Amino acid sequence: KILFGTEEYDTNNNFASSRFTPTVAGYYQLNSFVSGSWVAKEVAIYIYKNGNNYKNGLDVLIPAGGLNYGIGVNSLVYANGTTDYFEIYLYSDNSQTLGGTSVGTYFNGAMVRSA
Repeated sequence: KILFGTEEYDTNNNFASSRFTPTVAGYYQLNSFVSGSWVAKEVAIYIYKNGNNYKNGLDVLIPAGGLNYGIGVNSLVYANGTTDYFEIYLYSDNSQTLGGTSVGTYFNGAMVRSA
């Protein structure tokens, strides 16, 4: 699970502990991008809904010697407004150094329309 340490804004108090929990039922656009210095052979990013893999993002094979790179995932999702929550997970076959600023590593969500 990716831990996001900075909150730029949270207009409805739906983001806490690196988890987005919409409190109004509806459709939401979720976006995440993670940059880093990759030394792994493979790196992938995912949106998790209620603790389970929901949408796969980019899956990158890194050349020998590493690479400074970023990967992202985007999806329109439905949330019931009470119990659904979303998190971002990163798979790597080796430890990674992620970009530490909100410019290069972020997770955001916005309501598109209510249910």
